[in-house]
Amino acid sequence: MKTLKNMMALALCSALLFSASFASAKVSKEEADRLKTDLTPIGAERAGNADGTIPAWEGGIPTPPPGLTTEKGPSPKNPYPDDKVKFSINKANMGQYADQLSEGAKWLLNKYPDTFRMDVYPTRRSAAQPQWIYDNAYQNALNASSTEDRLGILDAHGGTPFPIPQNAEQIVFNGILSWAGMSRDSESATYIVNADGSLTSTSHVNSLENCPYFFPEKPAPGQYADLWNMFMINLGPPRVAGNMTLIKDSTNPQEIPRRAWSYTAGQRRVRMAPTLSYDNPNGTSSLGVYDDLWMFSGALDRFDWKIIGKKEIYVPYNTNVIHDTTPPEEFARPGHFNPDYVRWELHRLWIVEATLKDGKRHVYGKRVFYYDEDTWLLVMKDQYDNRGEFWRFTIGCVWQDYTLPGAIHTPWLSFDVTLPYWQLEAYYYGDQYYLICNEKKILPADVFTPDYLRKMGRR
Repeated sequence: MKTLKNMMALALCSALLFSASFASAKVSKEEADRLKTDLTPIGAERAGNADGTIPAWEGGIPTPPPGLTTEKGPSPKNPYPDDKVKFSINKANMGQYADQLSEGAKWLLNKYPDTFRMDVYPTRRSAAQPQWIYDNAYQNALNASSTEDRLGILDAHGGTPFPIPQNAEQIVFNGILSWAGMSRDSESATYIVNADGSLTSTSHVNSLENCPYFFPEKPAPGQYADLWNMFMINLGPPRVAGNMTLIKDSTNPQEIPRRAWSYTAGQRRVRMAPTLSYDNPNGTSSLGVYDDLWMFSGALDRFDWKIIGKKEIYVPYNTNVIHDTTPPEEFARPGHFNPDYVRWELHRLWIVEATLKDGKRHVYGKRVFYYDEDTWLLVMKDQYDNRGEFWRFTIGCVWQDYTLPGAIHTPWLSFDVTLPYWQLEAYYYGDQYYLICNEKKILPADVFTPDYLRKMGRR
């Protein structure tokens, strides 16, 4: 009997070990080679859909179009100026498209039947990335794995970490590490759009970011590293001008949690700021928390994650015209954004659901995330309170930065269904605002230190 019990215990341990290893397993070379055949180099389906409304991926837009100027960041010149609206989705006909709409889009159509619509254009798979990113993604497919708890990543570097994902957490990390340059320098505006359509500035910031995950030097096997460093200084409005924030995230937030510091101009002190994470308000308005930054960032440990599936969904795509020619006063409307300036396209999106774990605290009880298969960008999210009620949603506007090349998903359009206003975040229109994404430039490491905050605070 004792021998039988020992055998059963050994079998159970073996099964658990197999289950854990399978959850984080690398893929075989045969599977990885699909990235050169039926899958794109970062894992999307190359083929179009059956009815032709989604075309095949043929490389996207890998080089800048003629006449592009880059004096202060890349121009978001419209790559498809001759495209016409195929049809519009509104309150009257939304029923026939319901399965291809996010909950946020449905809410807007129902809430504003007389003023909101979705103009649908031909789907253009414009996404492209540098060849070295593609090469690294292939190596990651062969070598990268999740940590045992799935809350961190190992041996991934310089490209999509999991181009052929095995679980929901891997999709989330693909989104966090979606390619947008080794470094970024931006000056952007965020506004609250009031019930009457007027704008209230909530932040005017200069952000400097390094993405060490994409740096040439690869960490040693099994070693964790920084994936994102961000320094931000508030230039306005006056009540927050001079305040600064520093955030550093790692590839394993459980072993190396978010490190954050803040400088408050009124106090002239640099302090560690462990509260700049999870569901603490992020300060720009009442519509977001710290892990809403860049649509989602930070640790995954407060939620259980699962893949709902991949679906064809309408999403703002190739929306270059917003930043290129649209002043924020023209883009903002009472209750919602101006539908004249948003191009919607049908794309295949991975849908991931996060449910708050028992015993954990967060303002969101459930979150539904939509990831674009061609870029791994988190392009839309629907968020629910702890009673299960639909509460907040954000829509990102995808456009191709030709000079990187890579895809960006700004501005972010955030709504709270209980409030009469909405938020327009990361808007780059105008001479003083810009976004520069650098393919290989690395910003000085000392920018991302508490000493730099002190130095800047003494100016």
